[in-house]
Amino acid sequence: MISIRILAALAVACGLCARAVAQSDDTAFPEAAASAPGARGAAPKFEFARIRSKVASGDKIGWVENGLFCTNRTDLRANAKIEEIANAEAAAAFKAEMSSLGLRSAAPEISSFDSTPARSDPDYRVGGVLQSMNLMECHTATDRKGDFSITVKWEVFAPRLQKVVFSLVTSASIHTDSFETVGGREFEARAYLQALKQMMTDPGFTALKAVEGAPAAPPVGAAATLAPLHLKAAAAMSGGTQPNAPALRNAVVTILQGNFSGSGFYVAEGYLLTNQHVVGTAHYVKVKLANGSIIVGEVMRADARRDVALVKTDPSGVPSMHVSMADPPVGSDVFAIGSPLGENFAGTFTRGVLSGARQFNGLEYLQSDVSINHGNSGGPLLDGSSTVIAMTVSRIDQAAGLSFFIPIREAANALQLIFD
Repeated sequence: MISIRILAALAVACGLCARAVAQSDDTAFPEAAASAPGARGAAPKFEFARIRSKVASGDKIGWVENGLFCTNRTDLRANAKIEEIANAEAAAAFKAEMSSLGLRSAAPEISSFDSTPARSDPDYRVGGVLQSMNLMECHTATDRKGDFSITVKWEVFAPRLQKVVFSLVTSASIHTDSFETVGGREFEARAYLQALKQMMTDPGFTALKAVEGAPAAPPVGAAATLAPLHLKAAAAMSGGTQPNAPALRNAVVTILQGNFSGSGFYVAEGYLLTNQHVVGTAHYVKVKLANGSIIVGEVMRADARRDVALVKTDPSGVPSMHVSMADPPVGSDVFAIGSPLGENFAGTFTRGVLSGARQFNGLEYLQSDVSINHGNSGGPLLDGSSTVIAMTVSRIDQAAGLSFFIPIREAANALQLIFD
């Protein structure tokens, strides 16, 4: 996310900074083959990702009674906070079980003297999908008794390999037939601890080893620290942007990183531009092409201040976009392409006008009224001749028609790219 002092919004009010939008698949991670058994070496580092729920809001999940004699039975139904509660309980249980088993965490050790504790990259991220839940309880003002059960599909994702390497469905059930001091959501906490213990003591999980060759974070710094990289520039398309819309949309991708997504676009064979805040600290990201196929992208260069990144993929077979280092005149037509609100809206094409050139905190931006939303970040802004002039970076949510873009010349300078 960029910070624009005059408008404050791009750091606070701007919810966009297209920081991508959270993904909404039925599973926490895509399916993939299991990994080979573990071997000697450094102990792997783990990180809890999240819990998703297949239990829909409004579904009946049990009943509740109250009072010493357990009267006034009421049906219990799932609500919109089911994932929030599941994540809180599972995260706490994961931390406890990690400690119990002596496993290494990727989370930083926090000191009162550290303002920004260092975080190491995990070998594996653990997530799950809540398949079912059932609660039948009686409670007084302070105590509870009854039954609580869950079934969770756990998935272990290796960021370095960009795939799920282990998956297991576990069930846990907690029962108390007399009142005891079970405060708050203790039933739920005990169940998630039990379900996680089954998964984390399974031979498939204990066989996991540290992922060899796990890379460090991509270089992030001033342009002067990077050697020039020559890229073969794509030829300009004949005709206007609107007639070329189908081909241009094919050059734009959705970038999936962790639980978020953003946009990107090919500027040379196998090379994509996007925002640094889309890829974050990841070294590898998933790149979803316009045809629906997913390939792995490696973050080759990034500059946090200018909020730009270069991602390399295998040859994709899709056309690259012609780029220009010049700005079109104010008032001319411009077009944005991207994946607003996630991959379901990939290839969204919008039109506006170039409103002006701005400078904030010593950085240049183009301003336009073209419509963008969360997930558009990293996508291209084109002029009327099918040429990319800038990259989507942010908008101000509380204002109409105030969207901002990083000029291509600025992105090229920050990443030390030379288009031949």
